[in-house]
Amino acid sequence: MRKLRDAWQNILDHLPQRTADFAENDEAFHEELAACTGNRALVHYLRNIDERLHFVRTTDITTPERLCETCEQHLKILDYIEDGNVVRAREAMRENIENGRQNVEVAIREVLMRSFQKGK
Repeated sequence: MRKLRDAWQNILDHLPQRTADFAENDEAFHEELAACTGNRALVHYLRNIDERLHFVRTTDITTPERLCETCEQHLKILDYIEDGNVVRAREAMRENIENGRQNVEVAIREVLMRSFQKGK
């Protein structure tokens, strides 16, 4: 966990220069957490999902504010795991996933609106 924490603190400390590879870092974070469970099937499924969601992640995490928010959410998840607080870790993970979903919806809506307006 220390390695994950240091990596995400480093990303947070050097925003927004790290935007280019942020989707890959986000995927690696979730896959590393899954690997820590020792559940190989979970890791396999998550990698499969990550392949499908890669484009979505690149449209989700596009602003310095969103980058910062994601870093802080990941660090909070790690804090709860390190503290052994399973309930709070689960809540923080759900919050991270829900925020991502909501941001993707907004980003896709904005892209569709721009393309619709250009077509007129």
